Amino acid sequence: MFSDPRLPEGSVIPAAFKPAGTRPNWYGQEVDRVMEIEGVFMYERGKQVDLRAKAAPAPVAEAAATPAEPVAPPPAS
Repeated sequence: MFSDPRLPEGSVIPAAFKPAGTRPNWYGQEVDRVMEIEGVFMYERGKQVDLRAKAAPAPVAEAAATPAEPVAPPPAS
């Protein structure tokens, strides 16, 4: 674990990763897979599998038409 004597005890919090599923690629740029993260997610036959789920691992659901995070609109042609 990272340790810096200048920082107060417990002020550094490790990242909590979670699979995010697919996102729209409005700009048509090349997108590569994210490397598997042990204990977080893996790929099974090309689909993301959430390893953090309490039940048996199941493929991550596809992103809804309206994602939770704000997304910029497609460029005007």
